[in-house]
Amino acid sequence: MREDVLQKLLSIKEEKNLCISCVLAQSLNGVIGIGGDLPWSEPEDLRFFAKVTKESWLIMGRKTWNSFERSLPRGDLPKGVLPKGVLPKGVLPKGVLPGRNLIILSDKGVTPPSATKELILFVPNVTKSLENIPEKSRVCVVGGSSIYTIYFPLFDEIYVTLVKIICEGDTFFDIFSHIRAREWRLEEQRGLSRRAELFHYKRISRESR
Repeated sequence: MREDVLQKLLSIKEEKNLCISCVLAQSLNGVIGIGGDLPWSEPEDLRFFAKVTKESWLIMGRKTWNSFERSLPRGDLPKGVLPKGVLPKGVLPKGVLPGRNLIILSDKGVTPPSATKELILFVPNVTKSLENIPEKSRVCVVGGSSIYTIYFPLFDEIYVTLVKIICEGDTFFDIFSHIRAREWRLEEQRGLSRRAELFHYKRISRESR
C-alpha cells in the first residue's frame, strides 16, 4: 500500500475513532481455506468467532462472502406460505449475520435492500469501506488472504486461532510472519481445544513500511 494512501486511511480511522481487529484461523502451514471452506472442524473456534465479532462491522472479500452465503442458514419456506420476499418472524435473509453489519470489498456486487437492522454493503475499495462505518465502531476484518494483506497496516488487534495441523489448501495467509515484536504485544494465549490455540495481539506501535 502506498504511504499516501495509508496515511489517508489512518486519518479516516483516527477521525472516526475506529477499532479495527483481524480475526482469522490458520493451520501450521498457513492454510486458511480450501474450496471456499475451512479444512477443519473446530466448534470452539466458531464459538469464539461469534463472540469476538458480536455487535461489529465485518469486512470481507467477495470469496469470503460467498462462503458465508453457502454456510449460513436460509430463510426459505415452501412456495405459497408467505408472500415473495417476506420472511417469518425471527428468520433473517440469507447471508445476514445477526447483530453484525457486513461490508464486502468488491466492485461486482450490488448492495441489497435491507429488511433488517443488519446491513450488507458492497464497496469498491478500502477508503469506501471506512467511510461507510459510523464513528466509534468496532470493525473486524475476516478474510480472505488479500483482504488481510490490504488491511494489515490498519489493525489495532489480532485474534488468530492456530489449528495445529498440516493440511492442504488453496488459500494461505500466515499472519505470524507479519507480526513484528516491536510493533505487537501478545496479550493472551490459551487453548481452545486439543489442537487449537488462540493468540491475541495488540499493536504497540505503527512503523512506516
